[in-house]
Amino acid sequence: MKITDEQYVYAVGLKNIHCPFPCAVYDENGNYSSINKSYEEILGLNNEQVIGLRNSEIQSNFNDFAKVIDVQNKYVLESKDYLFSINIIKVGSDYKAYYVSKRPMINTSGKNVGIDVSMYSTGFIFTLSSAFNDPNVYYNQGTEIDFNTSGLCETFTPLQESYAYFIMCGFSNEFISTVLGKSIKTVENNMARLFDKAQRRYSLSINSRKSLRDYLLQNRITNLSPAGIMKSTIKTLNTVPSINP
Repeated sequence: MKITDEQYVYAVGLKNIHCPFPCAVYDENGNYSSINKSYEEILGLNNEQVIGLRNSEIQSNFNDFAKVIDVQNKYVLESKDYLFSINIIKVGSDYKAYYVSKRPMINTSGKNVGIDVSMYSTGFIFTLSSAFNDPNVYYNQGTEIDFNTSGLCETFTPLQESYAYFIMCGFSNEFISTVLGKSIKTVENNMARLFDKAQRRYSLSINSRKSLRDYLLQNRITNLSPAGIMKSTIKTLNTVPSINP
């Protein structure tokens, strides 16, 4: 049974209702289609107040990065790439860091009809504390601003760079398994190979996620990315999923 683009977007919104972490759905124009309760709490607005609007068109806790978010959404809609980013959100008098995944929603004709957004609270210690009050840091990251960071040495493969990136994000093996479409055992084996390579290239003390993260931070080896492997995670929804309360 084929479904319409509107049904696809609506079904993903229903799927997000019971998620414990903040979730949102954007339509093909980059406007909000739906947000769940957790997302309402960090946005500072309810679902009805944002439907049909972009972040730059509303007053919310995302104001500092509204233009950045809109630029990211435009990229995902046009490229059909899966995007990860970090957002620092001011909630009341506090700042909270979230790692954000944006999944393009591709219909059976190959058209991108929206974006499925999930936000994960991060345990990663954000070391550039001065950047909390400078939205331009995020808008220009990797382009105009140079923090004198480096990437992994050339002997690491793109897949190993991706795993190092996921470790810096604090993602569990289960979540990495979902993102890459690989078994937990495959993820564990790839982690072991990454630690072995890091021991040989950097330090024998690297034998865990924490020790690798600490080493990379201390040596400013933080210029990492998912290395373009996210494209394989694009999924097509052919039927409306059943929603269990």
